[in-house]
Amino acid sequence: MEKRIRSKTFDIAKAVAMLAVVWGHFLSPWGTVAIYAFHVPLFFFVSGFFLNRKKTLGTYAREKALQLFVPYVITSLVVLLGSVIKSYLAEGSAAGASDTAGQWFFRMICGAGLVPEHPLIQADFIGPIWFLPALFFALVITRWAMESRWGWALVLASVLLGYISSRYVWLPLSLQAGMMMAGYVYGGHLFRVVWDRVSEQYSEEPKMSILTVAGCLVASAAIWLFYLGGEREILFVCINAYPRGIVDYVGPAFGVVAVILFSHLALQRLPLVSDYLAWMGQGTLFLLCVHTVDDALNSWDWIIRRFDTYCFGEIFWIFVGKILLYSILLWIWKWAAKKIKP
Repeated sequence: MEKRIRSKTFDIAKAVAMLAVVWGHFLSPWGTVAIYAFHVPLFFFVSGFFLNRKKTLGTYAREKALQLFVPYVITSLVVLLGSVIKSYLAEGSAAGASDTAGQWFFRMICGAGLVPEHPLIQADFIGPIWFLPALFFALVITRWAMESRWGWALVLASVLLGYISSRYVWLPLSLQAGMMMAGYVYGGHLFRVVWDRVSEQYSEEPKMSILTVAGCLVASAAIWLFYLGGEREILFVCINAYPRGIVDYVGPAFGVVAVILFSHLALQRLPLVSDYLAWMGQGTLFLLCVHTVDDALNSWDWIIRRFDTYCFGEIFWIFVGKILLYSILLWIWKWAAKKIKP
């Protein structure tokens, strides 16, 4: 039962982060700075929490490659095909469609979340699924580092090398973003050690456990809000853009922990909401791929143009519409998976 509660807690946290990803991509003035200061690091952190150390490094790497690169390639090809069709229908030119195909193939190789500007090589962006190859590299680097007694030093070296090298060149498939986020994967692993010890200590004192979680939630949220204080630039983890250096690298960790602890409390206090979020959290990989296709091929600007101003209400209802659509698609996907599964 404890394992299921723990898993559901992190499913809720992933769903919260996925909702933040969708909202954050509107780049609206409402909450964007705060959202970018926790949502992507949370996914890496949670992945580190469930990092498998029982399998050999080779077996682990092969399984993660299949799990992450297959949806990356399929989603990229869907976007490429859809973009080619859109280009041909809009321009009626095979040459234009061919150029579009070449552009998106280059983007698939670069695997960047945004367009990084570097003096040596100009890269291009693929969209939200940059996260998948970056997660692969972060997991494998961390798993490899943990084979050594100096694992923490190897992870630190990966973070520094990823940051410094990305100032000059952007390597394919968001390798350097993964190198930097290895620190969050490793942090998630360490967090699991603390989580398990606290859970064991308070297994027979649920009230004390709730008080402990609530206290840690308040503390981590307070530090995170202090970190967010004042005017600051948006943090773009996808291209290793940390305007304030180490402060912007460490600061989001407190937001990540706050969301996880909130998810744990919500699981016990808000059953209906937590059940829906946990269900959504189990399908974040599918939702990320759907969101990538949606962002690349489907423009929602026609809805915004029906209003006179770009206000919170417009963004909110478009956001709600997206989430409803994504939820329906996720339900269909899960239903189809059950039917196909032998």
